Amino acid sequence: MRPTILLVISCLGLALVASAQESSNSKGPSPAAYELYSWQTPNGRWRFSILPSPSGVNVSAEQVFNKKFCLAGVAELKRRISELTAGSTIYWIDHIVDAGQTATARPSVAYPAPE
Repeated sequence: MRPTILLVISCLGLALVASAQESSNSKGPSPAAYELYSWQTPNGRWRFSILPSPSGVNVSAEQVFNKKFCLAGVAELKRRISELTAGSTIYWIDHIVDAGQTATARPSVAYPAPE
C-alpha cells in the first residue's frame, strides 16, 4: 500500500502541473502553496492533512491533527488534491515545530516507507 500512496501522490502532482500548463492563459484563481502532513495510526492506516502553507510560519500541531482537516486514506487525499487550484504547490512536511505545546497523545508525522 505504501508504494501505491507515493505513486498516487506523484501522479496527482503531475496532473496538477499539466492542468496548470493547459489553463495558464485563463484568468481563474491563482495557484497556492499547501503543506501535506502524513502519519500512521496505531492500526497501520495512513492519515493525511493538507493545509494552506503560511509564509514563513509553521502550521501548529492543533491544525495538522484537527479532525476537521484529517483525511482518512488515499481516496480522501486524492479527492482533496483534486479540489486544489491547478498549478498549486504541495510541500510534503515530515515534522511539526510547535514550541510550547505538549505532544502527548499526538501521532508523529512521517513519510510512508519508499517501498
